[in-house]
Amino acid sequence: MGWNYRKRIKIAPGIHLNLSKGGVSTSIGPKGAKVTFGKNGTYLNKGIPGTGLYSREKLSGRNSSSNSGCAMVLLAIFLLMGVAFAVN
Repeated sequence: MGWNYRKRIKIAPGIHLNLSKGGVSTSIGPKGAKVTFGKNGTYLNKGIPGTGLYSREKLSGRNSSSNSGCAMVLLAIFLLMGVAFAVN
């Protein structure tokens, strides 16, 4: 069993820089709905805060679906609205 490393740095409300043994990624969005951009692609992480229930969907990158472009635009709008509410 090897050692792993993971560190999460808060850049601004709703924006985090994630450092790990596997590389660097960025997470954007409020609790319960985040988009993560990393070397393995872009993921949508949805969940119910405090319950442990969540879903993770690959939006782009290796082996992703071809119709994710529209989903990315809608998701970006949704997340920007969520970050605006988190700041206020």
